[in-house]
Amino acid sequence: MADMLDRSGVYVWEAGNDLIISNASNGFCQLLSLSLAAVTGQSIHNLKIQFCGAETWSSLIDQLSLSDDPVTLFADMINGDGTNIRCQLCFQPKRDEDRQFSGFIGTCRVDASNHRDKPGTPEAVEDQTWFR
Repeated sequence: MADMLDRSGVYVWEAGNDLIISNASNGFCQLLSLSLAAVTGQSIHNLKIQFCGAETWSSLIDQLSLSDDPVTLFADMINGDGTNIRCQLCFQPKRDEDRQFSGFIGTCRVDASNHRDKPGTPEAVEDQTWFR
């Protein structure tokens, strides 16, 4: 399933309630310019993800702990090459057999307007043309 999602531009990863990444798709690792070994076993805090807006990891985990509803938000991710990538992230909470929060499955899509902070670049012009 992860390979199919990777091909469609949706990258998947999974973390426990300790925010340690237990699994990640190849596409997610490639987006970050990191190997699977460099991603799994790491804290989500090590991935250089900055939420757009007032969201923090603590407030996100609080939301996921209280509801079964997924949370979707935008974030800037800095990959291993130092490139800033704007992404749309979705977090689906996981529950254990006692219905306690046990982590989340995350998806990531590169934001189509990722080049908006660089007007005039060929990518920005292409994005503007494509979405009209």
